[in-house]
Amino acid sequence: MSRRFHDQPLARFFLERARLRMPAYERHLREGDLEAMWAYVQWLRSPDASPDSAAVTSF
Repeated sequence: MSRRFHDQPLARFFLERARLRMPAYERHLREGDLEAMWAYVQWLRSPDASPDSAAVTSF
């Protein structure tokens, strides 16, 4: 748990009681994976990723 969440009582309450915990992936990432994932997240947040976009729905 990050210090930011640990210092917040409400966040800590929920995170300590979570049934599933996110595993640490830093040992499993290859060079460039983090940058590729960040680019994907930015694309998802962009107008280009809207469901009615022809580029998104074409196969």
